Amino acid sequence: MTGDNDTSDDDVILRKKALRKEIRARLKGLDEDTIKEQSQQVWDRLFSLKEYQEAKSVGLFLSMPN
Repeated sequence: MTGDNDTSDDDVILRKKALRKEIRARLKGLDEDTIKEQSQQVWDRLFSLKEYQEAKSVGLFLSMPN
């Protein structure tokens, strides 16, 4: 990579790290009821999608920090 790309890559890495930190902080601030409600909304929306209903297989990543 060139010097310009190295700087740009470093900037992206730093911005992604800061964004992840901010998201983790926001998630820690959510109460259990809010998490359950929003999780249910995600599942309801997913299961209603035509693409999901017509899929022959589905990949899933589940982060289990606790």
